[in-house]
Amino acid sequence: RQKTIFSRRIFNKQLLGTPVIFSSLSSQPKNCNAISPQEASRTYDIYASTYDDLDGGSIASSLGIDDARNKLLSLARGNVLEVGVGTGLNLQSYRYCSSPPPKDSYSSNANVSNNYMGDCVTSITLVDISEQMLLQAQSKITFLQNKEVIPKHIPIKIIQADATTQLTQLFGENKFDT
Repeated sequence: RQKTIFSRRIFNKQLLGTPVIFSSLSSQPKNCNAISPQEASRTYDIYASTYDDLDGGSIASSLGIDDARNKLLSLARGNVLEVGVGTGLNLQSYRYCSSPPPKDSYSSNANVSNNYMGDCVTSITLVDISEQMLLQAQSKITFLQNKEVIPKHIPIKIIQADATTQLTQLFGENKFDT
């Protein structure tokens, strides 16, 4: 049985321009076994060098994924946490602040205070469980900084961590704006 849901939310109908279709074969709950964080890390390490061909490239573009990514990420503001950054495909889609924040906008509790958030990304923290994915992301950051897509004054942290268990431990609560 398929149910089509038309939503007014920006990330469903307006952003993607198409309805979201959910399907369910059974109303009975099923037990599933998720892979462990270690298995996920090993698997993504294997595919890291060719991952952009799967999640990016001409197929993703023809499906509208690039347009959706650009529209969604242009809404990010302030201190950004990207969980599951992978190879960094999203990095060129953020709208980064073109100049550093004023000196008085820094606070002791966060990189940048809420007063400076404006309409751009002031810092970004990238998290993934796969070391090889993060190495690909680091290469992409260097490339995008050299092309001046990412301004060099934007603080970027790269952290290898399991998003299912370690985020609150690593960052606490209310640290990020987007």
